[in-house]
Amino acid sequence: MRRAPASRRRTRPGTEGGPAPRAPGLPGCRHLGRRSWRAPALAAALFKDGVLSLGAAARVSDLALQDFLAYLTDLGIDVVQADETTD
Repeated sequence: MRRAPASRRRTRPGTEGGPAPRAPGLPGCRHLGRRSWRAPALAAALFKDGVLSLGAAARVSDLALQDFLAYLTDLGIDVVQADETTD
């Protein structure tokens, strides 16, 4: 089977050449693949929006709970939110 010239090959969005983007708060993540940093980012967003609990978000992120808590702290996302029952 003949391959199309490089200029005509289709690529998925976000898979162009170059280094993988760094996720904030994940030390040494340059060695991670493009999908590896997306799970913690998605989990953090879903936790922040109240869609996932802390435990569920940590499981989605594929990080240990302690590491996920550190990741949320680096992003400035509050784990405990004040309401009318807190002083």
